[in-house]
This record gives sequence, structure tokens and C-alpha cells, in this order.
Amino acid sequence: MPTEVFSDKCSLLVNMTRPVLDHLSLKIHYTDPLLQVLGVKSSPEPRTVIRQLQEASKQSQSTDISMLHNIANECYKFLDQWVSDSGNSTFISQCARSFPFIFVGNTFVNVNRVAESEQLKAKPYLHVLPPAFTIYRSLWKSAGVTKKFTVLQFRSVLQELHTQHGSKPLPQTDLSICLTILNNGIYEAKEETTGDWLIPNEQGVLQPATELFYNDSPWIPVTKDITLCHKNIPRPMAHHFGIKTTRHHTLDNCVSDNISPFSFEFEQKEQLSVRIKNIISAYPSKKDILKELIQNADDAEATEIHFVWDKREHGKEKTFGEKWNPLQGPALCVFNNKVFSDADLNGIQQLGEGGKHNSPGKIGKYGVGFNSVYHLTDCPSILTGDQILCISDPNQKYIESHSDKPPAGIGYNLDDRFKATYIDVYKSFLPDIFSLKEGTMFRLPLRMGTSANCSKISKEGVTDRDMKELCSALSEDPEGLILFLKNICKIKVHEIDEQSGKLKIIYEVEKSLPQESKEEKDGFIKCLQNAVQSGMTVTPKKTFYEVMISTSDETQSKWIVAEQFGSDDDVQKLSNKLRKQH
Repeated sequence: MPTEVFSDKCSLLVNMTRPVLDHLSLKIHYTDPLLQVLGVKSSPEPRTVIRQLQEASKQSQSTDISMLHNIANECYKFLDQWVSDSGNSTFISQCARSFPFIFVGNTFVNVNRVAESEQLKAKPYLHVLPPAFTIYRSLWKSAGVTKKFTVLQFRSVLQELHTQHGSKPLPQTDLSICLTILNNGIYEAKEETTGDWLIPNEQGVLQPATELFYNDSPWIPVTKDITLCHKNIPRPMAHHFGIKTTRHHTLDNCVSDNISPFSFEFEQKEQLSVRIKNIISAYPSKKDILKELIQNADDAEATEIHFVWDKREHGKEKTFGEKWNPLQGPALCVFNNKVFSDADLNGIQQLGEGGKHNSPGKIGKYGVGFNSVYHLTDCPSILTGDQILCISDPNQKYIESHSDKPPAGIGYNLDDRFKATYIDVYKSFLPDIFSLKEGTMFRLPLRMGTSANCSKISKEGVTDRDMKELCSALSEDPEGLILFLKNICKIKVHEIDEQSGKLKIIYEVEKSLPQESKEEKDGFIKCLQNAVQSGMTVTPKKTFYEVMISTSDETQSKWIVAEQFGSDDDVQKLSNKLRKQH
């Protein structure tokens, strides 16, 4: 008696793995009761239908395409009905992923190569489900066919291409598919990227993204240790996949990592934007900013200081990058003729403590005083000795960084290559006007327009009127401003026209001592220094000397200055009397 023989009405479900009764030759209708007596089956088990698809897949190269399509359609129809009735999706899922299950075009492909809708063309690696089969929704849901291609599917294609071609360039067709997947499938679809993606380099060889660079600074010579990504990958797409830029690479190589005391980065401490916002509230008047900077320069033992209102827009091509470029506009530049020590730089980083508390004889809290500049700017920078550039960015908005968490400050070592590479930034520090090697230049890009709206420090923008008031404030009491400074003898206020680029002096005040007075003062200062260093009770000492003060508006005045350290009985009696009165 025949077993496992099937009626020809289910021929397309079994005929490649099971015998099928030839009803025409036997002239027996499939409803004839004899077939049931003989044990001829009219419906197969799901496992048998799976085997039919598996065999069709194996013989796809030697079987007529229309026959394959008909077999596939009938099998899918059967399985879709079965899973709808039974709800056993696990069986379908396991079987469908064990061999090329879906008939596409003229062959069978794996489930993980197929999606219901086509958002990009990537044949022969990815395929859209044929329209004739889309009605079998229960089957495809159980089999794991996705609505659209997934990140995992895209990644597997790139890995397959890498396995095929290794260190050889991709053929043009495969390269095109690769770029389509990266651009249309991932970047434009705004899919999140985790891990290290395979990206074609400039030769078309697939490499991990972490090994590649995007050339965003074509004027910088590319060194041998740099491998660029493919030219058809735009910068935003490169950034999306975590590809560093050549500009970032160059900047990283120049980061100060051996400069005491800030070792690896110049960064103001604490929760900066909030802390600074609170600090500048203690300096409500913008007019006090210049006085603070003058005092800081005097503490640093500079003898002259220049304030320059630079109204120009500087170049934005050879800079640190797009994030930095808003800072290339109008700025207040402040130059003094003293190179900062490491201790001075460290002092500026302290919020509230200041860097002068261990230096007797120096006035004020350096750190707090410096922070008054945040009335004007969100990102002050300091170039000292023409060798070190320090940037403070409390908003973490302007410093170019490959990291997801940009630093709040950074320091760069400046060599000739750095200056040439980022010449537009370097020129904004006015190297053609001042001898940067012999002093320190502060550059305070003015908080204007949209930058004020998004600032976490202050929403107040700086206007031309503010700057005019700031610059004229020094002329209100020039004698009181310069007379009691220990080191500063010259203060100048300049303006650079935005059209002509010419430097114009707005105001100048200068202090001078006759030779005899200079000698008298120098001797007094030397005695004071010795007294401070000795730490012992000292003999009181006083001095008198002449000071001449002249201004650019041709006014002159002569002053007699008296200074004393230590105390004698008369001074002590006066001091006690004053205490009782208060």
C-alpha cells in the first residue's frame, strides 16, 4: 500500500520531496473515495511544506523561474494560513531563518536580506519583498521580515563586503551600494550609530571609522599617519559615524599636556556657567571691567596695557572649525607687556579664590577679577608669550572637539605650523600690531546677536554704545586710575575700523617719574621685598617721590606720593584712634 503519496491538488506544496498521484493518467478525480482508502494525502504537514521550499531553494538554478514562483506562492499561502490558525510563530521563525526562504527575482534569499518596503537599492545584498507575496502578513511577521531595512541588516552587508574584498578596493558597484547604505540608510534616516562602522577610505577600501579622518582643512598637508575617508562622504555624515577631522587631529596634537599647573587642559573649574553668572553679578558695572584687567596686568608686573576695540570680522576659513567661527567677529583685545607664568594662568582658572593670595603685596583676587570679562564675552582666550593659547568656554559651545562632551577649556602649544594652519585665528590676536612674544594678549569676542540669546551666562548683548562707554570710562579719572598702580605706567585705548582696518588711538594716559624719584621708589620697593621675605619685625620705612601724569588730551599733573611700611608710635596711635571711632 503506497505511503506519503499526495493528491495532485497539493502538488506545488510537496512535489520536490514527495510523490504526487498522477490523476490525469489514472483518470481518477481527487474527490474519489478510493484515494482515501489508498491513503493518498490531500494536505501536507507544515514541516513537509518547509522541506518543499528548502528543496526549491537548492534547485533554483536548474528550475524554471515561473515554476519556482508558483511553488513559493503556494507554500507561503499555506504557511500563512497555518500560522494564522495555529498561532505557532516560533516554528516558522526557526525554519525561515535556517535556509534562503524568500523567492526574489530568480532565486531564494535569506530572511535577513529582505524588507517589506524599499528605502534604497542595494541588490544583490538587500531585497524588497515581491508585491505578489506581501498579502501573507502573518507569515512574514512570524518569519521576522521587517517593515524597512534595519541598522543590523546594513551592518551585515558592510561586513560581508569587507569579508569579500579585505584590504582591496571595492568594485565600483559595491562601493556605490556601500555609500548608499551609509548615506540613505543610516545618515539621512537619522539612525543612531553604535560601535565602529566600516567606512570606505579614499581608495575605496573598507576600514573602521575610528581609523579614518575627514579632510576639513585642505590647506593642511596630510601626513603619512592620516588615512582619509572617501571623497563622497560629506562632513556631517562623517561626524555621524564618529570619523575625526584632520583639524581635530592637528588640534589634539597641539594640546598642552606638560604645562604646569594645568597639566592637560586649561579649564575653569566648578559648574562654570552658573558659577560665573553669579560672580559677574558682583560686578554689575561694565565700566569696572577695564579697571579689573588693568589691576590684573599690574599684579602680573606689566608696565603697559593696551585696550583695542577691534570691530572687524576676521577670516573664517583657516580656523578651528564651524563651532569656533562665530568668535571671529568684533572683539575687545587687551595686551600687556608681560608673559604669563604658569602661576598666573592657574590664578585665572580659580573662581572665587584668586591666584594672588600667596603673593603678599599683590592686590585683589585675580581669578574673580578676570571673570568680570564675562560681562562682554562667553569665550575669552589668552595668548601669552606667542607660545601658549588658552581658551575658556564655560558654555561648552565653541571649542572644537571630537568628544561627545566638549571641554570647558583647553590649552594649545603654538608653533609655526600651528600658526600657519590656523592663521585666521592667529591673526585675530593682532600679531601685526603687537609683539606677542613679549607679552600677553586677551581676546574677548563680544557677546552679540544670537550668541547672547543662547548664552547660559548672560542674555545681555554688547552694543556699540556699551563699548563706547567702556572706552571713555578711562578718561573720566585718569590720575586716580594710574597713580597708585605699582607697575603700569602706560594705558592706551585703541579702535580698529571695520572697513579700513586702521588702528586709531582713542585715549592715552602715561605716568612718569624723574630719575631721582625713580631711584627713591626702587629703593623703597627693594626694602619692602626684603621685609616681606624676612617675616620678622622690621624697622618702619617711608618714602616720598614725584609722579608726572600726562594724557592724550594734553593735560598734565604733578603728584607727590608718600608710601610707608612698618609702623612707629605716631602711626600706631593714629591707627588706634581710628579703630575707636569706628
